[in-house]
Amino acid sequence: MKKKILIIRSISMQQLDNLMSKLYTEYPEDDLYILTHSHAIKRCEKYKNITEIIDYERINNFSIFHIPKNINEHDFDIIIIPVTNISGVGFFNVFLMSLRIKSKKLFLYNLQSKKKEIKKREIIFNFFKSILFSTISIFVTIILSPFIISHLLISKIITK
Repeated sequence: MKKKILIIRSISMQQLDNLMSKLYTEYPEDDLYILTHSHAIKRCEKYKNITEIIDYERINNFSIFHIPKNINEHDFDIIIIPVTNISGVGFFNVFLMSLRIKSKKLFLYNLQSKKKEIKKREIIFNFFKSILFSTISIFVTIILSPFIISHLLISKIITK
């Protein structure tokens, strides 16, 4: 049975060119979709066997607060998020947005085109972890600031 696979274009076209040849080999009979920003639609038309190119409809970065209107008319079997590094660090906004798109599985393809499955619960856990660490750092800053400032002021007075 054919799979429906969404590629979220979060990388350069040159890197996507390299990845597409691998995806054609890995998913030769499946339906490939690309979600991309408007400015890259024309360039994505060069890829053969693409079922649909979906316009992100915004010029901003991918965001959990926006998904294209028609994207959830599809039930994707797989979402592919290509990244420009080894780990996917710096693409958290794309991972968060992917949670709003119907799919069964989510895969990261890194700079070396190595595939790694990402569980949706991992994304959610990392989201809450980042909120927790941000909150802790804010409170620590608020609590320690008066002590640090007073220490700096006292040491400045003493050195005069």
